[in-house]
Amino acid sequence: TSLMLQLEPNKYERGIVWIRELLYQTKLTAERLKIIAAKIVNDVAQVKRKGNTMVRDLMKGVIYTKESNHYTASVLRQHKFLSSLVERLNDPAECERVLAEIDEVRQIITHPSNMVVHLATNLELLATKHTDPASLWTQLLPPTRSPARNQLRVTCDWQLLLDHAASRVHNCVVGMGAVESTYFCQTTPAIRDFLDPDLAPLLVFLQYLT
Repeated sequence: TSLMLQLEPNKYERGIVWIRELLYQTKLTAERLKIIAAKIVNDVAQVKRKGNTMVRDLMKGVIYTKESNHYTASVLRQHKFLSSLVERLNDPAECERVLAEIDEVRQIITHPSNMVVHLATNLELLATKHTDPASLWTQLLPPTRSPARNQLRVTCDWQLLLDHAASRVHNCVVGMGAVESTYFCQTTPAIRDFLDPDLAPLLVFLQYLT
């Protein structure tokens, strides 16, 4: 999950406050959640018409583990989940339970130990607007949350790939009525390191193919 803001340097401090308000001070309602979920469900029909997007989405479902975001965030799986969510929100008896589940997820995502801040800026320009830009980030967390400093945990994409021998599906053909053309996608094991000397030649070769 990511939240991105693009701001002018003179709105730097205000941007930090906005992040705090969005992450910790907004209150979800069943009606608003239902509108958002229904809108995304309706957008799926448009996505299904994009054959290139769908074939890549299907490939991710074949090569990645079920615990990965690549697998879970599939258009088809999200459509199923969101359709179920809308049905539950239409049931008054389920509304409070759904809101509690969503809020629990938000509490986990916004816990300081699970958050990473990435800032790309002109530090010299920012310093002309704010004496100590770093100190302003003390405003990010509400009083109920304590800061946490952890080493960044990064999972490489290749670590989420299924072992080819253990994979139950190695190929598939899917018919989609909304797509007029035919799209093909093939994957193969490749390098796993950005410092690999073969990376540059491989990128050039792929550029020729595309």
